[in-house]
Parts: sequence; structure tokens; C-alpha cells
Amino acid sequence: MKNRLLRQFLLLSALFLCVTITKAQYNSPTVDGSIGGGEYGTHTNGQNQETSGSSVWYMTWDNTNLYIGITAANTSEGAVVYLDSDPQVPVNSGTNSNGTNIGYNYDGTSFAELQFRADLVVYFKNGYREYRTSDGSNGWSSATSAFGSYADAGGTDREVAIPWSAIGGRPASFNWFGYVTSSGGYVYAP
Repeated sequence: MKNRLLRQFLLLSALFLCVTITKAQYNSPTVDGSIGGGEYGTHTNGQNQETSGSSVWYMTWDNTNLYIGITAANTSEGAVVYLDSDPQVPVNSGTNSNGTNIGYNYDGTSFAELQFRADLVVYFKNGYREYRTSDGSNGWSSATSAFGSYADAGGTDREVAIPWSAIGGRPASFNWFGYVTSSGGYVYAP
């Protein structure tokens, strides 16, 4: 009897796990350049929102895309996001096969050493978006532009949808780091 109950429990647990893995984190946001209340879930710092000065970053995903929204940052200045799709322990360990640990130079800014080995770097602003993948030699591939979708409201708010296919599918977990870079070569809203 105990073995039968244990098997049923394990079967139900496995079924629940499969359902939760395939389900989106939140409802998919509408990429229209306007971030509505609850559009990225419950806006809570450290969960799906990060406040940096007056700028706020929002993030959510579904099985197709990673969605990022940024408020209070000039949309004509580029936002840069690094994504690590296979986090290592400790976070900055691994080899070139686990990603690139040097930043890519956008608008005169880059990081000599990233906090983790990134598999993808994305750059997006009004009128342009691109991504690059790690090349296995601690460098970056050539750019792929006009991917996914992007929208801004013509001021300080923007949203982008980054397809998981850019890194081979939705990872089980990931690290990320983002900032906005000005044409004058300084970083803000990290």
C-alpha cells in the first residue's frame, strides 16, 4: 500500500513538474512600448522588476520569448543585456565553451570582464536592435538584426521580445545583466 501511494505521489509530482516547466511565467506582455500594471506580473523588486535610479527594468518570459521593458531611459540610447543560459557555480567559473566573459563595445562602452560567461548580448534602441552569441573563443559572433519585436512610446519607455531560439531554446535558469549606454560613452541604469 505504501509503495503504491509513493508511486502515485511521484507520478503526480512528475506530471506537475512537466506542466509547470511548459507553462509561461506570466501572461505574455504586449510589446507596444507601454508597460501596463501587471503586464509583467506583480511588479516586485528582485522578482520581475529592478529599479536603478529613476529607471525601472521589467522582465518576464514564456516558452517563445524573453520580454524586457525599461522605463525612464532615453529610447534613442542603446540598452545592452547580457544573458547566461547555462549558469555555472561559482557564477564566474567555466570555460569559453560556457560563454564569453568580456563585454562587447556598444556606443563606446563595454566591460573588460563580465560577472558571468554570457551566451548572448542584445542591443536595442529606437530604430535598431541586434544580438550576438558567444563564439566559443571568448568573443562574439557577427550581429543578427531585426529579430523578435521592439516598441517604444517615443519617449523614455521601451519593450523588446527576444526569441529563445537565439540561444537554442528556453533555458531552465539564466543570469542576466543590463544597462543603458549613451552616445557619449557612459553607462546608466545598470
